[in-house]
Amino acid sequence: MKFWDPGCSNNQKSFSSTFNLKDAFAIAIRQRQDLCNRYKIKCITFIQPIPGYLNIHKHKSYGLKEAKVKINLLIKDVNNLNFNIEGITAALENYNSHVYIDGVHYSSAASNVIAKKILKKNK
Repeated sequence: MKFWDPGCSNNQKSFSSTFNLKDAFAIAIRQRQDLCNRYKIKCITFIQPIPGYLNIHKHKSYGLKEAKVKINLLIKDVNNLNFNIEGITAALENYNSHVYIDGVHYSSAASNVIAKKILKKNK
């Protein structure tokens, strides 16, 4: 699967018609690590809360089946590559209200909870 070309010479024909989440994530995390190394900065990737998994999501049109399996797959596959990845998928677990403004975007209150979780992990 060709996902990204550093020379920005991608065209629509070069993209696969199937999308493997695990492969796309591994490619993206490698690209991110390349940038971090190139500019000598410490980077952290956060696996964010997913709609309806460990949080309240009232938009019935969007649901992610087997979210826990997919999250574990992503983290497991890239953790052995020595990338700095933090799972915060449970950040909204104790938030007792609907946390999305639509199918996938967080409310400002939920964003604040997530930001505090990220800050706490970075201390």
